[in-house]
Amino acid sequence: MELVISNNGSGPIYDLQANVGIEGATLAAGSNTLIIGTLNPGSNYTTILYVLPTGSGPVTITISYSGLDEVGNTVSGSISISMSVTTVSSSQVIVYPVNSSLSIGSGKLAIGIRNVNPVPIYNVTLVIASTQGLSLTGNTTYDITEIMPGSTDYIYVPIAVPITSSSASITYSLTYQYTGGYPGGTQGTMTLSVLNEPSILITGYQVAPTPLTIGETGSVSLTSLIRGAGTSL
Repeated sequence: MELVISNNGSGPIYDLQANVGIEGATLAAGSNTLIIGTLNPGSNYTTILYVLPTGSGPVTITISYSGLDEVGNTVSGSISISMSVTTVSSSQVIVYPVNSSLSIGSGKLAIGIRNVNPVPIYNVTLVIASTQGLSLTGNTTYDITEIMPGSTDYIYVPIAVPITSSSASITYSLTYQYTGGYPGGTQGTMTLSVLNEPSILITGYQVAPTPLTIGETGSVSLTSLIRGAGTSL
C-alpha cells in the first residue's frame, strides 16, 4: 500500500517521524519506524508499505507521528485505517488444454490460462514438457505480461503427433506474481486423447454378370467399413 503524509499547515515540521502499527497482518519489508526529518508546508512524504495479511479478517493500520514546529512545540497525532482482505489462491489460476483431442501429424495445441482470482496476475511464465505421445516442435517456455481477473489468455503450441500414439501427456509449471511482487505458481499434467487414423475394411464384394466372358463388360461392387476418425475416400 502507498502511504502519504502531508503537511497541510502554514509552517514546517522538524524532526518528523512516524510509527506504523499493524493488526491482522505483518510488514513484509521495511521498518515500522519512518524517519522523515523536515516536512515543509504543502509537501508530501510518500512511501510504500508491503503488508502481508495473516488471515482473512480485516487489516488495521495505525499511523502515529510526532515532530516539532518552528517554536519547538510538539506536533503529534495518529490515524487508523481499516482494510478488508481479498483472498487469492494458486488453485484459482487454471491451466487447461482447449483441444479435446489431438489428430495424427503436425498441428497446434491450444492451452488456456484462466485467472479466477479477484486480482490481476503479472509476469506469467508457462514451461511445458512432453512426457508421452507427442513432440513439441516449437518453444517450451511462454511469457504473458498480465492476466486480468476473470480473464483467460491462450497459448498455441506447435506439436507433432506420431501415428502410433493413442494418447498424449504434457507436464507444465506456471509461475506468476501478484501486485507488489508476491510470487505464486502451480504445476500439473495435461492428458489428451489422440484420434486414430481412418482405415477401410473390405467386408465383401459382388461381381456382375457372373461368370464374365472375354470381351464382356462387368462390374465389381465392394462392401466396406470405415473405422477411425475423419473421412476416407
